[in-house]
Amino acid sequence: MDITKTKYNRKTMLFLALTLAVSCVIIFHAYIFGDRVLVFQEATDIGSDTMGQYINQYSSIVNHMRSGNWSFWDFYNGVGTNMFMLNMFNPALDILYIIGFFAGVEVIPYCIVYLFMVEIVLAGLACYVFLSLFDFEEWIKAAACIMYAFNGFLIVWGQHYQFGIICILFPLLLWAAERCIRDKKKWIAMTVITAVIVINSMYLAYMSLLAAGLYVLLRFWQRDTFQIKTYVQNVVRLAGGMLLGVGIGGFSLIPSVIAIANVSNRLESSQSILEKCLDALHPYGQDYVITTVAKFFSSTGKGINTYSAYANYYEATNLFFSALFVILVLQYVCLIHRQDASRKKKGIQYLLVVLAVLSVFIQIFGLIMNAFAYPFGRFTFVLMPYFAVISAVALQQLVKKRQWNFPVFLLSVAVIAVVYGRKVWIPQEISRKVCLVLFVSAVGMGLALFLMHYRDGRMRRICCMALLVLLVANVGADTYSSFANRFTVMKDSEDYFDELYGENITQALDYLKDNDTSFYRIEKDYGVTTAMDAMVQEYPSISSYNSTINGNFQNYVKKYWPQLMWSDKNHYRFSQGYDNVEQSSLLGVKYLLTKNADFAVDGYTLRKQFGDIFVYENESVDTIASFYEDSSGSLQEVNFGQRDTGTSIQMARPGRDSQVDASVNAASDGLLFVAIPYEIGWNVYVDGVEQEKIQVNLGFTGVHLTAGQHKVSFRYTCPGVSAGVAMSRISLLLFALCITIHIRRGKKSEKTIALHD
Repeated sequence: MDITKTKYNRKTMLFLALTLAVSCVIIFHAYIFGDRVLVFQEATDIGSDTMGQYINQYSSIVNHMRSGNWSFWDFYNGVGTNMFMLNMFNPALDILYIIGFFAGVEVIPYCIVYLFMVEIVLAGLACYVFLSLFDFEEWIKAAACIMYAFNGFLIVWGQHYQFGIICILFPLLLWAAERCIRDKKKWIAMTVITAVIVINSMYLAYMSLLAAGLYVLLRFWQRDTFQIKTYVQNVVRLAGGMLLGVGIGGFSLIPSVIAIANVSNRLESSQSILEKCLDALHPYGQDYVITTVAKFFSSTGKGINTYSAYANYYEATNLFFSALFVILVLQYVCLIHRQDASRKKKGIQYLLVVLAVLSVFIQIFGLIMNAFAYPFGRFTFVLMPYFAVISAVALQQLVKKRQWNFPVFLLSVAVIAVVYGRKVWIPQEISRKVCLVLFVSAVGMGLALFLMHYRDGRMRRICCMALLVLLVANVGADTYSSFANRFTVMKDSEDYFDELYGENITQALDYLKDNDTSFYRIEKDYGVTTAMDAMVQEYPSISSYNSTINGNFQNYVKKYWPQLMWSDKNHYRFSQGYDNVEQSSLLGVKYLLTKNADFAVDGYTLRKQFGDIFVYENESVDTIASFYEDSSGSLQEVNFGQRDTGTSIQMARPGRDSQVDASVNAASDGLLFVAIPYEIGWNVYVDGVEQEKIQVNLGFTGVHLTAGQHKVSFRYTCPGVSAGVAMSRISLLLFALCITIHIRRGKKSEKTIALHD
């Protein structure tokens, strides 16, 4: 590819934006004009995390904003969680939070489809910005950007909402890095975009910066004039700009890292990093290879809900980039040697091809991208800009320079025709009509390319337009297949919207808030989501679906209340273990909501009915705390049935989730147990003096008290926030200083040039 002065053609950008927008309206018409909501149902659809987790987390963030509860702890997510476990700073989701703040959380599910469509359009435009740094014809850039906008990662992982934004930010990071590579004065955009990526997600930032770092290393190496000293200086300079961006994002990065490292059991392993690397040096198995090859032809390759191959629909490596890409990538590899470029540049291109293939098929690359936890395929978004570039290079070489490898071309078209025509690797749930569109568009693109090789002038322009139209049809049909026939929430669904936002549940919860101001937990023996109703409806509970749940609480569940686990170790559902009155009482479940008119569990008494909802009270529970006599001072395990009922505990509902206060009149020396997860960040104060907190029943917090009246306060300070904010402030000051120096040097250079003139 040739490097040229940046050229942004407004007509191309407008054409691209309109094409993508219209395509999205057609693809998602059932979600815009029909009765569907882009939220996949629990238990029936592989994308049920959207209903079971994400919508509820977003609602909780909005609820915190609307109530003014500016706390980094959330008592509505199970027994409680650090808010940095949620997606607070995703730029796209922040739009949802603002809408929810003004319109209410119930509108959030309806807005998701529009957010997704905007991400697709902006991803295409971001790719165009990056490709405009190189000398490609405008229609070629448009074709590559259409492929990029509907790439397999964005279409599949974008259904998980928070992942789509990276397909916009990552090509912008490469664009900024490339500008800085060419002109060291243009570093500001790179620092800013790095900061945005870091603030958005520690998880995605790690992968993005690794890939961008490799891009920088290879681009500087590709230069015709290469000297080790200059190379090192240039790399260090760009790395410094990126590190400055990382520092600016410190207020989000540091707390997120600490939250994962100190709470989740996910990072626990019996193997060292070296042992993991050695184990991951071999290729994936046969199922993985077949599935990955299938994913090149369709993002729904091997199915969605009928999926029967490696991992699942989401976790399998997502590499779809259109049927045209299958043709172009083979041409690109076969024609590198015919490029008008130096041997070194050709060698680097071969190296990149090898690295790309190895990254997909050898486990160690997935392991490294997953921070050495275990190999996975979620990093494929870093390959998508590379796919766009080599597609553009191949198109330029085929059409403009008329360099072809016809045997490979004919073979690739034939394979594509067989795959789509005979539905090889295409599951039954994908309709024949979709396969017909894929087949016709793929073969048609091959024919258009063939004609462009032999025709000039008007015929060539017609073929170019035909190619673009067929390309839109190809990627559009594939994207449509990812969303058609899915089990989604319906716009008039009483089971979903009434259960979450209806009048009966609202009245029941308002009744409890108005008539009992103590700090207790509420649970249900039903729920429209797996376990996350509380995050939408704002009540403290036990049930939760959290992939990074507190490891101490997880150990408690395994030992004391395994019935609570539903599906896997990350799902905790009270309706699975509601009959364990002993443990539910210990954790402060005072009220149970049920739709069972014949509900009968010892210890619960009917208090009120609201429509079809019955409110039952556990009369043995006052708050989430209980007291236990312990003369030895070493009590680390408690049983609710052995509590000291002579001790009075008054604990009001917290105004802010980060501070819980109790007034305790202890009948004797003993232990105050509080059903707050044992986690760094929580500190205990007795009569204003900080005391040592005790880990009780593996998962919870306790403190020793002497007999008598005490004021006890539990306060949460999010670990890493102070250090992160300090890091951001220092980095912003350095950033401002660097900009000032940069501006002064620019003015000085202008004066020098003016004097010479």
